[in-house]
Amino acid sequence: MANIQKLPISDYRKVWVTSDIHGYFNLYKELLEKIDLQDNDLLIIAGDSCDRGVYSAKMLSNGPLAAKSPAVL
Repeated sequence: MANIQKLPISDYRKVWVTSDIHGYFNLYKELLEKIDLQDNDLLIIAGDSCDRGVYSAKMLSNGPLAAKSPAVL
């Protein structure tokens, strides 16, 4: 059964949503710099973060899936 929770959006400074990163770690890092992601922001990655691209393994070890922060979903 799915675990669906309502997020208290007011807890965050900004909410960012992206998808289809496809293992392009360098572009992912550029995105983070461009949006100036802060500790009190929420980044939602809506799928396809680590397939096809050259750096799929890096996305798993150093990217959003390895993040300890609850602000990266």
